[in-house]
Amino acid sequence: MGFFISSFTSTVEATNAVANMVTMPMMFLGGVFFPVDSAPSWIQPVVRIMPVKYLADGLRDVMIRGRGLSAVWSDLVFLGAVGLFFALLSLRVFRWRE
Repeated sequence: MGFFISSFTSTVEATNAVANMVTMPMMFLGGVFFPVDSAPSWIQPVVRIMPVKYLADGLRDVMIRGRGLSAVWSDLVFLGAVGLFFALLSLRVFRWRE
């Protein structure tokens, strides 16, 4: 996702600002700071597409609840699919600039 974001910015500072504008809402909506299970029903579809939700859920299941990697395979598949999507998209749009 970082390469994709940096494709549209010209400086490191701009890239950092845009990356923060993307990641901070993702962390709030993805349940990193507080549980989103009791969030309003209209926001639940948005929560389900946040990649950080699957990362946080997988990490909690393995590290806190003591589950194995086989218990979080769906989270890993989703994260892999999102990573592959952004990698392919970045290959399409990213260009090195002088």
